[in-house]
Amino acid sequence: AVNMLHLEQQIGILKIGTIWPPPSHLIRAYLKQAKDVLFVEEIDPFLEDQVKVLYAEHASKLGAVSFYGKNTGDIYGPSGPGVGEMNTDIVLDALGRIFNKEISACASPYEDARKQASILLVPREVAFCDGCPHRASFLAIKAALELDGRKGFVVGDIGCYGLGAGPTGFNQIKALHCMGSGMGNACGFSQMASFGFNQPVVAVIGDSTFFHAGLPALINAAFNKADGLFIVLDNAVTAMTGFQVNPASPFTATGKATRPVLAEDIARSVGAKITVLDPIEDIQESIHAVYAALQEEGLRFLVFRRPCATFEKKTRAAEEILKARIDPESCIGEICGCNRFCSRVLACPSIQYDKDKDRAFINEDTCNGCGLCVQLCPRQAISLVNIQKEGRSA
Repeated sequence: AVNMLHLEQQIGILKIGTIWPPPSHLIRAYLKQAKDVLFVEEIDPFLEDQVKVLYAEHASKLGAVSFYGKNTGDIYGPSGPGVGEMNTDIVLDALGRIFNKEISACASPYEDARKQASILLVPREVAFCDGCPHRASFLAIKAALELDGRKGFVVGDIGCYGLGAGPTGFNQIKALHCMGSGMGNACGFSQMASFGFNQPVVAVIGDSTFFHAGLPALINAAFNKADGLFIVLDNAVTAMTGFQVNPASPFTATGKATRPVLAEDIARSVGAKITVLDPIEDIQESIHAVYAALQEEGLRFLVFRRPCATFEKKTRAAEEILKARIDPESCIGEICGCNRFCSRVLACPSIQYDKDKDRAFINEDTCNGCGLCVQLCPRQAISLVNIQKEGRSA
């Protein structure tokens, strides 16, 4: 943004590596040289607050300084300060206002490349990965809530499973706030029965988030005798942010084998009713498990446990590599009556549709061989094949 506005001679940039405790001597040295300070930071204006406190303590020695940031309303994105990620356009707008610069004529150095790339890219929706167990979990939850018929709904929080608020999770999550909030919100809803509220509430939370922020909500729910269904989507790794380990993982951060901490053991200790199963192995059983839990009262705790498909693909041995395959003779396309469920509704990225041939097909390069689509095809046109075995036979 500085380069695009040709302000290199007027603006210096101080990048803070450690924001707490802030490097006070370094910041004071720069404040002594500056008349204006613009804060460019993600989310909350933490550094802005700290620097202003530091300035207030040394104002007599530093002279007059004007501050611009999120607190002052000078740097913000389309949804306002503190919402969304920081980017060049936001900084460009802020500098343009502060320096009274016309920015409409400023061409982004990557704009031409972006336009060229957009021609080649195929538009696609944000979706769970190929073979992600969360797809089966949300399908089971959706089906069970429909069978229950009491207009139940799902609350969640931050993680891969947060995508359950969109089409890839069948639009199931109706409230999504911060880490651990799903279980906390469900506990709150359960206390509204005296006001006539009688809809079932299902809270979903990932294994990593459960250990990070879900334990207080679980204890609170048990203590307050909450009536709700908590579902832990346990894929044994912190997938959303790069496959970091968490207490549910079978190995430590240094790669040493360890005994995973089981979420159900903790829930059992506070008196919750426990169910544990693989969401994909038998999708009908998964639907039944959620439905059965909805018919009970009190604190219910269901764990859908299956390893993250993408991480498992990176780490598993190659003795057996399963891929789903569609028989083009059995698949009958649009006239099937399933409304192209596999490619349009289930929407696993590996399942695609050839409009010219009116047939679904599977990209075996990306398929993780989870087998969910095999169970759901009404024509039984999909099967799992061991491509390692096929290669040896050839």
